[in-house]
Formats: sequence, C-alpha cells, structure tokens
Amino acid sequence: MVGLDYLEPEHRDGAMHAIRLYGLGYQRREIAKVIADELYGRKEWPREKRISRAGQRLRSWETKQWFRDAVYEAAVVELDMSTPQILRGVAAKAKRGRVDAAKLALSLVGRYNDKETAQPAAVTINLVGVPRPAVQSLKDSDEVELAEIVDED
Repeated sequence: MVGLDYLEPEHRDGAMHAIRLYGLGYQRREIAKVIADELYGRKEWPREKRISRAGQRLRSWETKQWFRDAVYEAAVVELDMSTPQILRGVAAKAKRGRVDAAKLALSLVGRYNDKETAQPAAVTINLVGVPRPAVQSLKDSDEVELAEIVDED
C-alpha cells in the first residue's frame, strides 16, 4: 500500500480502518462517524465537525488510486472469505429445484459439463491386425436363385 506510507502517521490507522469498512460495503457517512475520532479525536471540535471533516478526508482519499486499489483488495478478500456461504446458498437453491443452481453446483465439483463448452472426444478406430471376415459373394452362392420380377396388371 504505497499511499499509506505517504499519509501522516496519525491518519494511517484511520485510513486502514476506512479501507476495511469500504471493503465490507459501508457507506461514506457511516465510515466517517466511525473514524472521526481516530482522525480528529485530539482536536477540541464538536462531534459533528469531526464527522464532517472525516467525510471530507474520505472524499479526498476516494480520488486517490492507491486508496481505491486498497478498497478493491479488501473487498476481494471479503468476497473470498464468503465463498463457503455462497456455495451453501447455491446448494440450497439447487435442492429446492433451481436448475441453474444445480448446474453451477455440479459443474463446480466436476459432475456436469455444459453442452456448449464440452469438447467432443476424438475417437480413433485402429483395425490393424484384425482379421477381416471371409464373405461369400451372392453370385457365387448356390443357395440364392435370381428371380425375375414381373409386373402384374
């Protein structure tokens, strides 16, 4: 986190806290209330002014690429940690009859391949070394008589 290194030491903890809360999906106003005292607790300002200043600081950080990258990383970690709950939800929907959820669940465990994505298997038939059966020609056979078909009117 390159940007955190350039912050004033008293703002680093607040920034880390804000990054984590943004990654969890909290809104700016809620985060400002939480980190206001971390950022401006030593100032003799009324609570509303500290919250307002914290909101301004958050807006400023939101314009910085390092901050947005850090929030994205925190959100991805949070999503990754939710994977078991997500899979349980998919399984529950599949059990209730949702075909799309069943297909997803089964494809995740390797039990289903969508026809569109399944590759046809190449089949090679090797007849080398297999003896060919002896076939007797019908013309040479004594059992078959050739008959003339007459049209009856």
